[in-house]
Amino acid sequence: YPNPFNPTTGISFQLAEAGFVRLNLYDVDGRQVGVSSPRSWYSAGVHEITINGINLASGIYIYQLQRDDLTVSGKVILMK
Repeated sequence: YPNPFNPTTGISFQLAEAGFVRLNLYDVDGRQVGVSSPRSWYSAGVHEITINGINLASGIYIYQLQRDDLTVSGKVILMK
């Protein structure tokens, strides 16, 4: 939320148990354009990671949230 966003948006997620999580950001051509979150330890519960698009061009981006062997992807739209 929000989507489309300018210049930041948050990706919310919930963990049943604590673990390391990383959020990567890709353009539509599959190039990694940023790591919004380094691999960080999160406790069990609800969390939010902020994507900052201040240095990115307007367009569609794919985020990839990774935890151990689980990967969740989604689409965000940056409109400047």
